Amino acid sequence: AAAVARRSREIGFTTHLSAPLNPVEIAHQIAVAAPADLATRWQRSRVSLSRYLSRVEPLIEVVRQVAAPLDPGPVAEALVGRAAAWLPAPSWAVVGQDAAGAPALLATWRLLPEHEKAVSSVGARVLRSGQEYHARDLSDDRRGTPAIAVVAFPLRCRGRTVGAVIGVDTTPSGKVPLIPPSVSAAIQVVFEPAAVAMDNAARMQRAQALTVTD
Repeated sequence: AAAVARRSREIGFTTHLSAPLNPVEIAHQIAVAAPADLATRWQRSRVSLSRYLSRVEPLIEVVRQVAAPLDPGPVAEALVGRAAAWLPAPSWAVVGQDAAGAPALLATWRLLPEHEKAVSSVGARVLRSGQEYHARDLSDDRRGTPAIAVVAFPLRCRGRTVGAVIGVDTTPSGKVPLIPPSVSAAIQVVFEPAAVAMDNAARMQRAQALTVTD
């Protein structure tokens, strides 16, 4: 394992690989490390992602990581960790709902502090619409926002949207970074247990708040 971590550092991967090697994590690290924009990274990764996320192993991994927490924060942390390991964007965030039901930034991975407000707004937009969101350059859509490329997809359960997972690149993309349909469908299936866990935790949080109020 030490040799694998050392080799991953030598290659320049942003996170160190551990044994046994996971093919999709290797492909992800190569995609992120390569000089390319966000749209190109998703395009390059589509085959390996679709194949891997359609297997049972990633679903089991997500279930194990989100089954125990009774607070939305740890669920979001587990979710953002899986996104960072599997999906081709340099930084990630999870937006959910706070105890009052308002959109809130729950977890981040390598997201710059100056981008948090804009990413939170993207998450709120996905929560309202229930639809994926893609931006070649976020500043094209809204004045005063940073020039970043964004992909975001909803976390759905029980017929509604309970959160959003947002990938960010600090460099604008040459074209809109669309998520391939096969990958999008696989992501929804794999991350659905996290959506259920996040919704359960939020419901518990709101119930506890009402109990204290009463």
